[in-house]
Amino acid sequence: MKLKLNLENCYGIGKLQKEFDFSDKNVLLFYAQNGTFKTSFAKTFKNIKDDKQIKDEIFPERISKAYIEFNGEKINKEDIFVFDSYDREFDSSKSVTTFMASPKLKKEYDEIFSELDKQKKSLLKSLKKYTGSSDCEKEILKIFSNKNLYQILSDNIDFIKEVKENYEFKYHDIFDDKNKVKEFVDTNKELLQGYFDKYNEILLSSEIFKKTENGEFGTHKIKELQNTLSDDRFFLASHKLLISNQEITTSENLNNLIQNEIDRILENDEIKNKFDDIEK
Repeated sequence: MKLKLNLENCYGIGKLQKEFDFSDKNVLLFYAQNGTFKTSFAKTFKNIKDDKQIKDEIFPERISKAYIEFNGEKINKEDIFVFDSYDREFDSSKSVTTFMASPKLKKEYDEIFSELDKQKKSLLKSLKKYTGSSDCEKEILKIFSNKNLYQILSDNIDFIKEVKENYEFKYHDIFDDKNKVKEFVDTNKELLQGYFDKYNEILLSSEIFKKTENGEFGTHKIKELQNTLSDDRFFLASHKLLISNQEITTSENLNNLIQNEIDRILENDEIKNKFDDIEK
C-alpha cells in the first residue's frame, strides 16, 4: 500500500511531495518542531473529506493544490479520518474509540470495555493466587501467539468449561522463571522417558487400566468414574459394578480397589529403581 502526496500552499504548507510506503507497516508518525505543520496537514485532509476548498490563509492569493493518491488512485474521501486534538470531547486516556465512534457508540463501547477490563482483572487476580505467577496474562500470551486474552478465552471457552482436573501443584512449580525445571528435564530426559515408558507398560498390563482401540482407560478416566459415583446414589439404587471380576457395591469399595492397584504399580521394583536413578 502506498500513499502519494502532492500539496502546495495548503494552510502554511508551501510544498510537500512525498510517497509513503505501507507495505511492511500500517502506521507512520510525522514529527514537526512546531504545531503549525501538523495542524495544516490535518486541516488539508479534513477539507478534502468535507469537500471544502483548500487555501493558504496567510497568502490567500496563492493558488492551492492538494492531490492525494492511494494505491495509484485518487483517494476516496470516505477513507479519510481526521481527529482534532483540541476537541473538547477528546480524552486519550479513555479509549481509542474516541477517534472512530460517535459519542453514543463510544459510550456504549467504553461501558462494555470497562466491564470486560474489570472482569479480566478479577480473573488474573484469581489466577495469580492459584498459580503463583506474577504475570499470568503474559504467560498465556506466550502460548497463544498473535491473539489477545479475550480472543484466547473466547476460542477456548468450551474446553475450559469441560476441564475438571484439580492439580495440587502450582503452575510455577513447573513453569518457573529461572528455568530450573526445564534444566532438570533436559539433563534427565532419557531417564525420565525410561521411567514413563516402564510406568505405562505396567499400567497398561493392569487388570483395571486398559488400552483399547478407542483410547486408554487410565488414571484420568478412573478419576472421572470415582467423581461420578462418589455420592453413592448409583449404588443406593441397587446398581453394581464388576471390575476385574470383583463386584463393587459402594464408592468406598471402588476407591480401595483403585488405590490398591495404583500402590501395586508404584511399588514395582523396576519403577522404583528408575525413580531412584532420576533422584541421584
